[in-house]
Amino acid sequence: MKEKLQEFQKYFRAESNVMNGEQEVIDYFTNPDNLTQRQTLKELYQHFFNKSLKGCKNCLVDAFFELLYYNTNSIIEGEYNGRGILRGVILEDYKVEGKEKKPFITFGKTTPELLEYYWENYPEYRVYYK
Repeated sequence: MKEKLQEFQKYFRAESNVMNGEQEVIDYFTNPDNLTQRQTLKELYQHFFNKSLKGCKNCLVDAFFELLYYNTNSIIEGEYNGRGILRGVILEDYKVEGKEKKPFITFGKTTPELLEYYWENYPEYRVYYK
């Protein structure tokens, strides 16, 4: 999904596709010829912000600019056996003290190794995986 967002950003940041103002964004995404891009916008917005777009023109503009300037360098979509952690969840290593303690993880800040560690050592956390 990160790659899809990067492609979206690259496409709309290209000089030939830059949009100047809200009305251009609205016109572009409400044009029937651009339904695929509109669907991509909705899909990416749902994935990265956990919000659905209903079709409000102002919402389209907001979602477009949020995705256009979203920092893809901060995205780590780690999964363990197809599982990832739910948005809004923070998992902490509370059984271990000192230097041995693993860092806490959240949806956007994890690695496959940490997902595996928490999955194996904290079965009670499994309800927070998707």
